[in-house]
Amino acid sequence: MNDQFTICNKCMKQISQANTMMHQLYCERNTQTCETCGQQFDITQEEEHIQSVHLPNTCKYCFQYIKNFNIHTCAQQPHNCEYCQKQYLFNQIEEHKKKCGQLQYKCKYCEQMILNKMKVEHTKKCQIAILGHIEFICKYCGESLISNQLLIEHESICQFKPFECPYCYFYIEEIDKDEHLYYCGSRTDQCSFCKMKVILSQKVEHQLDCIRKCLMAKCNIKKQENVDKVQLSKQCDEFEEDYEAYMQQVEDQDNENYQDQ
Repeated sequence: MNDQFTICNKCMKQISQANTMMHQLYCERNTQTCETCGQQFDITQEEEHIQSVHLPNTCKYCFQYIKNFNIHTCAQQPHNCEYCQKQYLFNQIEEHKKKCGQLQYKCKYCEQMILNKMKVEHTKKCQIAILGHIEFICKYCGESLISNQLLIEHESICQFKPFECPYCYFYIEEIDKDEHLYYCGSRTDQCSFCKMKVILSQKVEHQLDCIRKCLMAKCNIKKQENVDKVQLSKQCDEFEEDYEAYMQQVEDQDNENYQDQ
């Protein structure tokens, strides 16, 4: 005979109906709701929950827990300006692009002054009109190539291709990578959580550890609150039993006094 199954309201797992009561009793005492992500986990597995759920889903720029990175727009993440290729934070990039798009540059083909925001469209038309064909120009070093495929291959290995620094998260030219990493990684910055000064090369690991400790502390507080509730409930039950016993003694004493009369 096949077992019938049901869904536990606490942990949302599928369980056998035959074991429903036993499972729910265990679940009620041993399952905890994470205050950060809302997921349920066994109180004996809180370290595993933090390591497997929180740390991989923590934004490396703002260090917030993110449920869906596809819709997360981080204000601390640098963005490239499409006109000048310089970097700005998310809350600065749009204002910069409005100004940068109105700046002019001198076209190397027709030598006219052109607005930055018209550069791509103008360059293609200008190349066809003057050269008779489109040039495929590396956006990093400016080298001209004869096909889009060659351009893609070249840009993938271009020594001027920007490299994202893992310490400051800004992009630097590949040619300056080693020198930048050496000096940038040795700088210190304040941890966003404990405010302690840490070396930048260790900041990400340090802050993730801070997050882990913070979540563990919250779990321990919650656990202690549950223990306190259990103890309080037990004390209330004991008080109620003592009170009932006392009232029974009073009633018995009254009955004895009544019979003596």
